[in-house]
Amino acid sequence: MKDCPYCEYQKKLAQLWRHEAYKLSGHPFDWEPELMMRKWVSLTDEDEIDWEEGDSLRDLVKAIEAKLKERNT
Repeated sequence: MKDCPYCEYQKKLAQLWRHEAYKLSGHPFDWEPELMMRKWVSLTDEDEIDWEEGDSLRDLVKAIEAKLKERNT
């Protein structure tokens, strides 16, 4: 499978913006803050979501969002 030209273009554009941001902030381009290197933490089957059956789907989505924010910030 070949790489998508559009995706490769977007990756290169992001790299150029990141390079410029590092330069403007006074950091060398190879500087990677710890926050950028942190991996995403997903929910597991053992995670409990604060949602009652009968609540709206929107409430469920907000509860899941809150749990993910809690685990990833």
